[in-house]
Amino acid sequence: MWPCVYCGRLTSDVENVCSHCQRRKEKNAAVSPELRSQKEKAIKMALQYQKPFRVIKNQRGEMLVFPVSVPVQEGTLVLYETEVEIEI
Repeated sequence: MWPCVYCGRLTSDVENVCSHCQRRKEKNAAVSPELRSQKEKAIKMALQYQKPFRVIKNQRGEMLVFPVSVPVQEGTLVLYETEVEIEI
């Protein structure tokens, strides 16, 4: 038994992470279905228009897709940004 690397609880796990911290880590890594669909939409639009797009969350809590060229207003959270390589 070894101490957990996150909280110090004793654990027999090979990676030294207790079950409590493992569940918390998995929960934090989960992506909401709404964000996943908006990311897919941003990627599709980036490929179609050959320019980068971003997924934002505005002050009302709505997730929207905008081109990177559009400035982000204060209080808006950028959740995801695509990268596009333009072939010449």
